Amino acid sequence: MHSVVKAAHRTFDVEKLRHEQCVYCGMQYLYPMRRRATGVGFSVMPIFGRAVAQERADQDAYDKLARLHATSSDPVRCPSCHGYQPNAIKRLRWQRTGVTLLIGAVAALVAFMVTLSVSAEHAPSALGAVFLSAALLAPGWWFLFDPNNGKFYLYGISSKLSDEVISLEAHLLMVEARQQERLQAEAAGVERRQETEAARADIEAKAAAKKAAQMREMAERAKRDIGRARQ
Repeated sequence: MHSVVKAAHRTFDVEKLRHEQCVYCGMQYLYPMRRRATGVGFSVMPIFGRAVAQERADQDAYDKLARLHATSSDPVRCPSCHGYQPNAIKRLRWQRTGVTLLIGAVAALVAFMVTLSVSAEHAPSALGAVFLSAALLAPGWWFLFDPNNGKFYLYGISSKLSDEVISLEAHLLMVEARQQERLQAEAAGVERRQETEAARADIEAKAAAKKAAQMREMAERAKRDIGRARQ
């Protein structure tokens, strides 16, 4: 009997609050950070193999998301000193270095194909020259790109991220205010239930008293009827 490997993929896109402490002024702040991760799972179980593979893919995606949210950060200005954090700048530098090398590789391939159609002898030189130029330009991001000094180069950083930042103190005050609102709503609900139960008990007590009065009146009437019958 041959075992069949079952594979599954799962992609999650999750937004969480990222806690950051400014290395320049010490301000603690939070901002929403969205990350996406794809998990892969395998199973060789003949029964329920697909379900097991899917569960492993889910767990793999969750683990990757947890690492991304714990280790990465976005270029968000500190609400106090307005500085970008070094780890975010480093991440952007790596991204732009990779993009520069990728563009250089594509440009080198195009140059190679164009030169090859003209002169096969000079095609390798064109390929090497273009890619070497990109390789020399790529490290420039580590020296020239400094958003803390306004050096964004070619494209900037989204201001929307900075608009969504909130200090840790303000966040805790908001959380406390929400908790107070929830407690007040719960207290109001309890009070309403107590008032409803008290009103119901009052109605039931009045109904019982009325019924008891009616029973007494009927008993008195019966006594009078019996007395008249004896006479």
